[in-house]
Amino acid sequence: MPCAYLVAYDGLLFHGAVGSENSVVRFLEKAFRCRTMIASRTDPGVMALRNVAFPTCGVCLHIGDLASRLPQGIFPVGVAYVDAGFIPRRADRRIYVYVAPYTGEDTSQIERAAALLSGRHDFRNFMVRRGQKASTIATVQISVHVDSGVLLFTFKGRGFKNKMLRKLAWALLAVGRGVWTVDDLLRRLDTSAEMPTPSAPALGLILVDVHYNDIVFDVANEFMERAYKYFTKKVTESMTRLLVYKLVNIYIGP
Repeated sequence: MPCAYLVAYDGLLFHGAVGSENSVVRFLEKAFRCRTMIASRTDPGVMALRNVAFPTCGVCLHIGDLASRLPQGIFPVGVAYVDAGFIPRRADRRIYVYVAPYTGEDTSQIERAAALLSGRHDFRNFMVRRGQKASTIATVQISVHVDSGVLLFTFKGRGFKNKMLRKLAWALLAVGRGVWTVDDLLRRLDTSAEMPTPSAPALGLILVDVHYNDIVFDVANEFMERAYKYFTKKVTESMTRLLVYKLVNIYIGP
């Protein structure tokens, strides 16, 4: 039987999941030596802890062999046997988290905005359309959490439109910072009027999981640990750089 793979990757090292010679899929295709499909087409800069890749030629590599063929920053962390006709984009649920530093935003207003955005809506003003006939209807559940000086927006749904989550994150932050009111947000929701929303930076968005109701992945603990060490080191380095940046601004900034 063919195999599908859980893959984690550092979005800063690659030009998105698909679409260029430096995309994650191109490196997977070189490793599998055949066309490869992926569950979620993440933007450049977006980190993935669990995306799903499927080599269409039916190859089923040992996870250690696959890891040896991939560059630094891409980690196979699990594998599952699937049917030959498996299409990874037909997932039953996706979970993304957007991370932003908490700088005193009004979390009660953010939570109110998240509640209004949750559910099935016309998100035409919170997406980039691929073609005029593309559907603008989607369903999302949003939760908000503040922890250790960080704002976390969790987005759950079967699938999301192009740039939708980054635009929703921008809108939530705008409401929390008083740039938008809740009424400003409502005017852009469930309407045919064109009122585009800016996108939050890709760097804060993380694909946490892709779930299929009828597939259970066998997680490889050794390779999960490698990915864990890599990402925790990256986060520690990022926090150190942020602290240095703050100190520079405090003591020698304008």
